[in-house]
Amino acid sequence: MCITIPSSANVGRSRSFPAWVWLTETPVRLLTAAGLFSLLLWLIELLLLQGQSWDWMIFDLMFAILPASLFGAVLSHMPIWLKVTPLRYVNYGMLFFVILATQLVFHLSIIFSGSPGPFYLSLLLITWIACLKLVKNFLSSSFQRRRFIEQALFSLLLGGVSLGALLAALNLSGALEGQQYYWLAGLSYLLPLVVFLLIRSLRDTPRIP
Repeated sequence: MCITIPSSANVGRSRSFPAWVWLTETPVRLLTAAGLFSLLLWLIELLLLQGQSWDWMIFDLMFAILPASLFGAVLSHMPIWLKVTPLRYVNYGMLFFVILATQLVFHLSIIFSGSPGPFYLSLLLITWIACLKLVKNFLSSSFQRRRFIEQALFSLLLGGVSLGALLAALNLSGALEGQQYYWLAGLSYLLPLVVFLLIRSLRDTPRIP
C-alpha cells in the first residue's frame, strides 16, 4: 500500500513563488536584489526632489544602497574562503528586510521633513553591525592561517561604518557642506572593498591548463 504524505503549506507557498526561492538561496542574490530595489527607489526620489537634500541622497547611496550587494558578496563567499559553515536564510534574510525598512524610513523622512532623522540612522547602523558581526564570526571560527584578504575586507567594512557615522554626525551638526566629501568618503572604502573581493575571487578561479 502506498502512503502519500501531504506537503506542508510552506512547501506549497515556496512552489508558488519560484523567483523568491531562487533569490533566497544565497546572500548575494537576496541582498543584491535589496540593493537594486533600493536604487530604484533612490532614483525615483531623486527625480521627485530635483536636487533637494542632495547631501543625504549621496550619503544614502554610498553607505546604504551600494554596500547592500557587497554585503551579499562577502557573506556568500567568506564561508567558502574560510572553510566555515555557510549562513542559513534566517541570518541574511533579516538583513534583507532591515535594508528595505531602512530605505522606506529614509524616503518618507526626506519627503516629509527634508532629512532622514535618527530612526533611519539607527536602522542603518543595525544593518552594518549585523553584517560586521557575521563576518567576525566567520573569522573567529576559521582555522585558516592565511586570511589577510579576509581580514582586510573586515577592516574595510569597519572603516565604512566609521566613516558613515562621522559624516552623519557632521551633517546633522551642520559642520559639513559639499557633495564632494560624501563621494570621496564613500569611494574611499567602496573601491578597495571591490578590489579585494575581485582579487580573492580570482584566487579561487580554477586555471585552465
